[in-house]
Amino acid sequence: MEQVPALMLSPPPAAGAASRVNESLDVVAYVDAHYARGRLASADPAVKRGIAVVETSILPFFYRLLMQQEQAQRDAAAAALLDGLLQWVSARPAGAAQAGPFFLGRHFSAADIALLPWFPQRLEWIAGAYRGFQLPETRAFRPLLQFSDAVRAHPSVQRTIVDRERLVANYSYYADGSATSTVAKDVA
Repeated sequence: MEQVPALMLSPPPAAGAASRVNESLDVVAYVDAHYARGRLASADPAVKRGIAVVETSILPFFYRLLMQQEQAQRDAAAAALLDGLLQWVSARPAGAAQAGPFFLGRHFSAADIALLPWFPQRLEWIAGAYRGFQLPETRAFRPLLQFSDAVRAHPSVQRTIVDRERLVANYSYYADGSATSTVAKDVA
């Protein structure tokens, strides 16, 4: 079975090198290096930290929140997820918050792209629909609310927003505990 997303490299790289990039953030890094000329800052150490927070402290807890059938486990996953979101905010470079709503301030980066599928879309739409999850409207979470507004207005994001009802429906197997994907097995 083919993995999605996938980027077929053309022309193929040197012998022995991969001719296909499958992981979404690897696709972002490749596009940044070869076409965006580094404008997404995927090689920046701060951006790499932001991406790592998404991968280790947000994504797994989103799935745990969604998949857990017992309320105490859901509550623990929601608390860890909120903590992960605050870690992402804290990982921003000094001065970024004053400069703008994105991870690097005014500049949209790979760290923003890493968070974007999870917040605002999946956390608000899916975790909200299935688990009643809401981002607290406190001062600590204000940078994420500003990020949400800014990212929704970004032209490249507006062109890629998926249908809300379809996205929510696609996650029903996670919410009812019947998902059999690799992610479901890894997080369970």
